[in-house]
Amino acid sequence: MTMRTQPWTRAAGSAAIFTVVVAVSSAVHAQPPGQAGPKSAGPQPTGPQQGGPQPTGPQPTGSQQAGPEPAGPEQTGPITPEVSQKSDDLFKRGKDYYKDGKLKEAYGSYRAAWDLKKSYDLAANLGNAELLLGLKRDAAEHYAYCLRTFAATGGKDRREAAQKKFDEARKEVGALSIKVSPGGAEVLIDGKSVGRAPLKDEVYVDPGGRIVEARLVGYEQGKQSVQVEKGGPTQTITLELLAKKVDAPQGTGGPGKVDGGSGVQVPPSLPITPPPPPPPKKKNLLLIGAGAGLTAVAAGVGVALLVLGGNEASDADALIVDLKAKGGPQACSTGNPPQDCAKLHQLNVDSDAAHNAGVGMFVGASVVGLATLTYALWPMKRAEQQKKQQKPQGVSMVPVIGGDMTGAVVRGRF
Repeated sequence: MTMRTQPWTRAAGSAAIFTVVVAVSSAVHAQPPGQAGPKSAGPQPTGPQQGGPQPTGPQPTGSQQAGPEPAGPEQTGPITPEVSQKSDDLFKRGKDYYKDGKLKEAYGSYRAAWDLKKSYDLAANLGNAELLLGLKRDAAEHYAYCLRTFAATGGKDRREAAQKKFDEARKEVGALSIKVSPGGAEVLIDGKSVGRAPLKDEVYVDPGGRIVEARLVGYEQGKQSVQVEKGGPTQTITLELLAKKVDAPQGTGGPGKVDGGSGVQVPPSLPITPPPPPPPKKKNLLLIGAGAGLTAVAAGVGVALLVLGGNEASDADALIVDLKAKGGPQACSTGNPPQDCAKLHQLNVDSDAAHNAGVGMFVGASVVGLATLTYALWPMKRAEQQKKQQKPQGVSMVPVIGGDMTGAVVRGRF
């Protein structure tokens, strides 16, 4: 074996061709002294370097492949030259690690290259590393990808070798064919997403109990448990999602329709429900308390003024009796009235003012009390409440006492 033989080398003028297992197998069974290589249990796939004619001349490797590389179904979007070159460099590095017996490092490089760009030769190298590491499910998945996208120019022997490795991994795992209606639903196995319906290819799973789920907005979740046997036949799982029951509003057209562009069934339009109105705010307790207090104060002042007016009226009556006793009934009508007549006049004025002020305070107290009671007990409409909340609220009363007028000015906003 020469150093030109690389794992999964690529032949000039053709799509990528694998010889990873050929080179490794030769290294395992005929190692040069002092060189260690990863060992694999089971038969190795054969290539042109085992039991067949040897290729002549140097074999191109990595990104030296001539012609376009087949893109698998999992490849999405165009790949830039920079990304493609980085994937090729990681692929080559993985093969170098593999030759040096660093299997975990080789697997890491293959995996990083796979995340950037997918190809059938990379899938075979990655699957071989996973098979040696005991990752049987992943190995089956990547060997299946290799077989699905294998180039027509890849060679019969190499394809047969890949098929043998796939069969080896498939004996250790199970396979599910998952059918979900409607399309577009996300499919999960044991809570891990494996893609969206429709899934055209089999899904490989580890043996044991598995839970298959499907989710789509507007539909009830579908779920099914399945017992997977190692190496058993492919099991078909069918999940039909039911649309959630929604009372469609008038004019929406009833049930959902199918989007002609994607073939995905669109759930029916949901009715637009306006948000509930905010709860009514409580009435201003501070304002009610202030109104009640002002009513009590006004009533108290009114009582005091009425008492004061009554006392001054009593003093005036006593002074009249005294003046009549000294000067007769017309004592204050003479040209030179006694000084007590002026005092009598002032007592009458003060008595009337106090009486009127007391009555005014009682009237004001009644008005404020009635307004406060009405505000506290009268149910207020929401629109009025919002309107009134935008304006300052309060009540005020100013007593007015003058020579010819006595009363109170009451102002309030509720």
